[in-house]
Amino acid sequence: MVMAIPSVSTAGFLVSEEASVPVAIASPIVSGKTVAGRDEVHVIPARATGVQTETVTTSVFGQVRTIVKHKGRKPAVYGKPVATQSTSITLSALVADVMPEQFQAFASDVVDMDIPVKGGASPNWIESITAALRDSNYVATVDWDKKEVMFDIDKGDPAAVAERKKMAQGRKQWEVKLGDGILSQVLTRWCKDSGGECVNFVNQSTKDLVIEGEMTTSGDFRTAVSQLMLSADPSGRTFQWRLSPNKVLILSNGTSVEK
Repeated sequence: MVMAIPSVSTAGFLVSEEASVPVAIASPIVSGKTVAGRDEVHVIPARATGVQTETVTTSVFGQVRTIVKHKGRKPAVYGKPVATQSTSITLSALVADVMPEQFQAFASDVVDMDIPVKGGASPNWIESITAALRDSNYVATVDWDKKEVMFDIDKGDPAAVAERKKMAQGRKQWEVKLGDGILSQVLTRWCKDSGGECVNFVNQSTKDLVIEGEMTTSGDFRTAVSQLMLSADPSGRTFQWRLSPNKVLILSNGTSVEK
């Protein structure tokens, strides 16, 4: 509950019935123990050692991308042949099956370690991970000195960049503050803070709402505005709003307004 809206007029603004705004908190895709500087950890035990392969690139949509990157002192051989327990397996299960025991695996919060991948036999564990990630937009960085493998989205892939941006928008926090004073001021501030999801706010309504409480919600701009307006004006009789194709948020009178 964040907005208490009594049915009285205040400073010329019509204020509607009391309502509450649902609070939505985004959950990370990957959870686990936090380590220095990371809030996105997925720790997986594993096994395997001993034969060399250097196949770490693949062609996707006509472009060659590196799937597995190496940091630190890379060994001449990556290990002996490995095999997963099943040919149909999740990424996290595959890593647990093939990765050497002394290594730990981490994943950024935009990586889904439960995606289905192809398992089976491979010349070594590096090749197994490369094959598993080939049809995804994920990459792995092997730090041989720290004995860590970090899974992340491929920042050089346009589709991956768009996905990262979408995920960031989905986690964005939106606040209603007492200092905003009125609803239109909240929408003005949200538009300015939307990172391009809204380029301008146009208030065509003759009404407004007094802010008497605070709220925090999360999601993209359209979702946050929808939650706010649904709570403040459930019937849609006081306001109507829309986000135009050119990203202009327009607030107008609802169906109950006399013209």
